[in-house]
Amino acid sequence: MIYTSYYGLVNALKHYKIKMVCISAIQPSWLPWISTIKILQPPMKILDAKSVLDARKMYIEHLENIGVNDIKYELAMQGKKDFALLCYEKYSDITSGTKFCHRRFFAAWWELKTSIVIPEFDLEKMKALPVPENMAFKF
Repeated sequence: MIYTSYYGLVNALKHYKIKMVCISAIQPSWLPWISTIKILQPPMKILDAKSVLDARKMYIEHLENIGVNDIKYELAMQGKKDFALLCYEKYSDITSGTKFCHRRFFAAWWELKTSIVIPEFDLEKMKALPVPENMAFKF
C-alpha cells in the first residue's frame, strides 16, 4: 500500500515497517537514508504561489508534464513493501486549512488518473490494531 504522511511520524512509520520516501522540495538533513522520488518533488516556484488554488494548479501541471507512466515506474521502483510519500506539513494543518501540501494534491490527481486511492497514514487507526506484546511501542 502507498500512503502519504509527514516527517513528524517517522518513528511510527518505522514501527509499522513502512518505508519512507521523500517527495518534499528539500529532503530533511536528519533523514539522509530515506529514498527520494525527485519527479514528485514540487517545483520551487510552488512555494511562491499566491493561493492554494495557484499552488495546486502549478503542481498538477508539473504532474501532467511528467505523466502517469513515468510516475508509475518511479512508484514501482520503491518495491512491494508498504511505503509513505513524505513531506513536512502535519495532516491536521492541511485539513484545517492552515497550510496546503502537494502530497494530497498528488494523491487526488493519482486517484483521478488511475482509480488507485492513496490514503494519509492514520496513526490513530494503526494504534487501534492489535499488536503482539513483544512489539509494544509507545508514541
